[in-house]
Amino acid sequence: MHEIWSEIWKALVLIIVGMLVLRLAGRKSISQMTIRRRSL
Repeated sequence: MHEIWSEIWKALVLIIVGMLVLRLAGRKSISQMTIRRRSL
C-alpha cells in the first residue's frame, strides 16, 4: 500500500507542477503573440 500511495503522490505533484508551468508558458506566449500583432 505504501508504494501505491508514493506513486499517487508523485503523480499529483507532477500534475500540479505541469499545470503551473502550462499557465506561466501560456501567459508568456499570449503576451508575445499580442506584441507581435501590435508590431505588425
